[in-house]
Amino acid sequence: MLFNAQNFAKATVLQGYLAGDTNIALVAGQGARFGATPFNAVWWNSTDYPDPSDDPLVEIVRVTENLSDDFTIIRAQEGTTATNKNIAGKVYKIIAGLTAIQWNKFSTLFQTANTNQVVYVNSSGDPTGGNMVTGETVSGNGTSFTLAYTPVTGTLAIYANGQRLSVAAGDYTVSGKNINTANSWSTGNILADYIY
Repeated sequence: MLFNAQNFAKATVLQGYLAGDTNIALVAGQGARFGATPFNAVWWNSTDYPDPSDDPLVEIVRVTENLSDDFTIIRAQEGTTATNKNIAGKVYKIIAGLTAIQWNKFSTLFQTANTNQVVYVNSSGDPTGGNMVTGETVSGNGTSFTLAYTPVTGTLAIYANGQRLSVAAGDYTVSGKNINTANSWSTGNILADYIY
């Protein structure tokens, strides 16, 4: 599954926590810095280790719910170990930044991409590769047209005589590769952009 991202999402974690705890509280108001769940975050002792990669007990957690300043988390993600975060007098922070699993998912897709391949987010929330079609002259006439390929849901843009048509406005319907328009159009007047 794709991980949501938010720039500058860092907070101070309140209290001390044991390795098995799965609900944590943040300093009031700091939960709003984070985007929609789910996302992975790095949790570490910032008093002794300004750089989290230096903390031998650093941990990556998956935040599955953000209720204001309370996170529900899954511990020990991406090969890290769940550890106690409860040393007296220490400040623990959590930051949602790019982690290895996110980078690896995207880099794998980009390594396999060719000149017409794009990366998009599929309906499951995963980054996925697909082929981009731009400016296809859709075959057909009247109100029935057929695309060369079946578009990925949500990626199709249809144009008639340079004007973008809208499914929501009732300008057309689509089923697989087949498009039916509300108005009649001549051959060559319907263009399409989409990912398949």
